[in-house]
Amino acid sequence: MKPVIAIVRSSNIIYHLCADFEYVRALRKCGADVKFVKNADEALNCDGILFTGGNDITPSFYGEERTDKCGKTNTKRDKTEKEIFHEFYKTNKPIFGICRGMQFVNVCLGGNIYQDITDIQKEKHKDSAKMFNSYHNVKIGKESLLSDIFGREEITVNSTHHQAVKTLGENLKTAAVSHDGFIESYESTSHLFCVGVQWHPEHIFRKDNLQKKLIEKFVKSCKK
Repeated sequence: MKPVIAIVRSSNIIYHLCADFEYVRALRKCGADVKFVKNADEALNCDGILFTGGNDITPSFYGEERTDKCGKTNTKRDKTEKEIFHEFYKTNKPIFGICRGMQFVNVCLGGNIYQDITDIQKEKHKDSAKMFNSYHNVKIGKESLLSDIFGREEITVNSTHHQAVKTLGENLKTAAVSHDGFIESYESTSHLFCVGVQWHPEHIFRKDNLQKKLIEKFVKSCKK
């Protein structure tokens, strides 16, 4: 039987259709079924959960005042996903965060993020025109799950973010970094599978077998 992976249903219809096309396609291609959920009860019936990309996170969720560099936020989505995350985290079922999802899981575990990295980055981290192409190098930590999956010390990924993880949350360790020092991936030191990546594997998995392996590892973890 295929594992069922939860994705929180977005209130943004256009984004929801995009998620249905990209994330769902990737998960199904890698052996999973997908269920869009609206609350924790629905999510808890699933075998794993994916927190996706999207709007910036409301700064008050990580204890900061909003700056003019912070983009559009969706506080309703933040509240719903936070409630779902904390209930789901208790189950020790697999959790995967992509881009904003990576940042959000980190915030839920007590970490914080940069509201904008434009003025401090030394290489380009956001290029929406290259969303479906790998152009941005990241270094993989030697003792990490990503190292086991990829079997490489460095990979090339796509990148389309202007915020980034600043301080890691509880029981998280860095798994990959960019050449200019930003955390590109983390993993949990206590959870069965709790991984965040700053790039978008769902956009490039069809032509990048390494990214397909990453999604497949998440799906296989959900089967357990």
